Amino acid sequence: MPVSFWSDPTATWSDSSFTWADSGIESLDVCFEWSPSTSPGEAPVWVEFTDRVRKGWIQRGRQSEFDRTSAGRLGLLIDNRDRGFDPEHNAQARLNKRVRGSIGSGADVVRLFDGWIDELPQGYVPPADATVELSATDGFKLLSRFKLDPIYGSVVEGDAPWGWWRLADDLPTATTVVDSSGNGRTGSWKGTPSSTGSLLAAGPGGVKLDGSGDTTEGSADGAVVAHTLFTAPVSIEAWVKTGKYGTNSSFICGQTHVVGTTFVHDFSLVMDNANGRPSFLAKVGGGNITCTGTTDLRDTGIHHLVGTVDSSRVGRLYVDGAQQGSNSTGGATTAIDGSGSTRIGKTPVGSAPGAGSSYKSFNGEICEVAVYDRALSAGEITEHYTAGAAPWANETTGVRVGRILTLVGWRVGERNIETGQSTLGPAPSSVEGASALDHLLKVEETEQGRFFIAGDGTATFFSRNHETSVTAEASFTDDDIIDLEFDYSEANLVNDMTVTREGGSPQRAVDQASIDDYWRVSDSTSGLLYSTDNEAKAMAEWRVSNLSVPTMRPTGLTFKPFRNLPDLYLRVLTRELGDRISVTKTAMTGSDVTVDAVIEGIRHDFEPGVSWSTQWNLSPLNYGTFGPGGGNGRRTWTLSGPGSSAEVRERSKLDNDNRLGF
Repeated sequence: MPVSFWSDPTATWSDSSFTWADSGIESLDVCFEWSPSTSPGEAPVWVEFTDRVRKGWIQRGRQSEFDRTSAGRLGLLIDNRDRGFDPEHNAQARLNKRVRGSIGSGADVVRLFDGWIDELPQGYVPPADATVELSATDGFKLLSRFKLDPIYGSVVEGDAPWGWWRLADDLPTATTVVDSSGNGRTGSWKGTPSSTGSLLAAGPGGVKLDGSGDTTEGSADGAVVAHTLFTAPVSIEAWVKTGKYGTNSSFICGQTHVVGTTFVHDFSLVMDNANGRPSFLAKVGGGNITCTGTTDLRDTGIHHLVGTVDSSRVGRLYVDGAQQGSNSTGGATTAIDGSGSTRIGKTPVGSAPGAGSSYKSFNGEICEVAVYDRALSAGEITEHYTAGAAPWANETTGVRVGRILTLVGWRVGERNIETGQSTLGPAPSSVEGASALDHLLKVEETEQGRFFIAGDGTATFFSRNHETSVTAEASFTDDDIIDLEFDYSEANLVNDMTVTREGGSPQRAVDQASIDDYWRVSDSTSGLLYSTDNEAKAMAEWRVSNLSVPTMRPTGLTFKPFRNLPDLYLRVLTRELGDRISVTKTAMTGSDVTVDAVIEGIRHDFEPGVSWSTQWNLSPLNYGTFGPGGGNGRRTWTLSGPGSSAEVRERSKLDNDNRLGF
């Protein structure tokens, strides 16, 4: 039996007695659709179920500018007497199916929500009623479940290493050197190396080697891998930190084989202990390659080394992302002697073959040793260095948002991203394994802007000066609204603010006059992503400037859009988070009070008929910004008496001219 048979004929989504001022809009034209035949990541095939909806709500945004943006949510009470939304009856009625809600039609259509189903709890009321209380969440659901991969690890993995020893093994317990390339080229630990922190900005760990070069095996730490390459092109890479001095050269890592009492460098990274300069040595086609750098590695700093040999037998050495040496071999082929082993830090010692070499074992820290069966390009090497030393550094907040969305696989055509006002420092180690949503909301907090999913499913990022860069997008008077709410309390009072960026020092701003008047009210935030402490300081000062004195704050505005009001459809139902609006309220004294505000949150409550209510959470417009081009922020009220022109006054608290007695 068709669902429409059970419908209450009075419960319609339109009423012909209400005509909109816009000649093309005669009803709300409510529409709810889902895509039961497609998986979560597929393009949806929409199926309408509006006639089944008994009532519902949509809520998006945040309560105020002090909150983190919340996920958009949809709740619907659905007629389920035919069991179309019962998973035991309809195999397509499953979680994470796409669902959306809209109003209007044709050119006037407005998407109010787009997301994925969370729950389908079933309700049965004897003798013949059945409902489903469908709930859904917008794109924040996807972003919260996507965990960010290790930055450096993803870059190296993408370049397909032949062997990759991150050297984050659990020493001294571990005896096996794990190969992270996926090719199974594991090795063995020798001596008594110890675990240490990674030399990367964000990495799993490293190892400390004691390469004294004595004849005792235990004093020459390192690793030996019984896997080798037999032909060029080839590349070898490592991150190192050392302060060793001496007269001989240190062997850092590479492939070697033994000839008599010494060993030969098939391709190796080494360091001259006398001057600290690195070199890349190789023997290809019988010809020797020597590429010497200019950087002194003994400064106890962290350095990135890469040696390459291309198919033309040209060798190159790169230090910290830049080429420092090259050499053409006289060899006639690309053959490499692969009869030996790949070694990390450790030369042969004691009675081992090749122990007579003048190269000493490496003394220092090392991690992320990788070998490639091709020559890495200069661009790839720079990318590796940046990903390890300062990943994602100097990006604007908008660029960072775009980067994260790209990692998630968010469609380019479903983004609305502003550049942002803040420049970010390197990505912190906490990024690895964090959700995409957590990092995006940290970018939002750093920018003091907003990140949200628009009603049509578009991932949207607004900078902190978004609202001040436009005029009011809609204006309202007493005749338009049901209720306008204000708050006057110390809930949003801050006169002592501390802001700490990731890797920076705490930056504090204090308003002593406010403390004298209201007592000290402290707040703090940490882990922000600014590139400098100066910008963290500017944010602290900006917050105190805006919040050091209580003010009358518009917090809520409620409408019933289904009223015969000119352009109400366009002025209310097309509004989005972050829109700037103004409301003029007539006070009891006869003076008008015009409030300039920003929409922080939107909620719709509805059921068939003319029962539709829209409520906004508001915050006062903040004038000014901090950081580049910034200054102190001020909130402005516009007051105008009967017959007088508008007068703008900066208000820090209520006084006799601003009673707001309505």
